Amino acid sequence: MPDYQPLTEEENEQKGAMLPADWLSNMETGKASEYRHLYDFGEVPADITDFYKSRRDRLLSKLEELLGTKMDADIDT
Repeated sequence: MPDYQPLTEEENEQKGAMLPADWLSNMETGKASEYRHLYDFGEVPADITDFYKSRRDRLLSKLEELLGTKMDADIDT
């Protein structure tokens, strides 16, 4: 789930079927920045493939740090 977004009901209604990049670009700058930081989104491109790989690597690093162990880097899903 590369673009998993834990949204409130109100946010979900506002987002609808928009892609994350489109939805975030329609937000106020401060709110979009806060959301990107809170959910470790960084910059969300229109092409989800690169975003997925980048976010996966960041999240794996955080998990490794929290768990004190090395994760399998060959995970593709």
